[in-house]
Amino acid sequence: MDTHKGTGAHPLTGKGERGRQTKISVRWPVTIISGQETLEAESRDITVKGIFLRSQKELKGDEIYQLIVRGPQKRTVLIKGKMVWSNMDEKRRSRSLPGGAFFFLKAAREDREILRSLISDHLKP
Repeated sequence: MDTHKGTGAHPLTGKGERGRQTKISVRWPVTIISGQETLEAESRDITVKGIFLRSQKELKGDEIYQLIVRGPQKRTVLIKGKMVWSNMDEKRRSRSLPGGAFFFLKAAREDREILRSLISDHLKP
């Protein structure tokens, strides 16, 4: 896990590994940028630590990508994330869309605050 200079804290939350994070199930548009390629995807689950998404195109596992998450009210978050799981092998045997789970590695302070706010706002009644 990428941590803050030996503190054991997560780079986006500032919390240690044991802090349980709130996961929300949302379908927000996500742009994935890798080198020269850009593709569109859609979130399924998101926390302040990571995201699971679906895409029309296959993604390469164990890669680092720039992710642009577009939440409600035109609030956009730019985050660097590493793909830590994908269903590419399963997808070939089924009819499901390609998907992958990303662990967030780095985001500007403003983007971290927007992400926290998007998750918090989604939980409000």
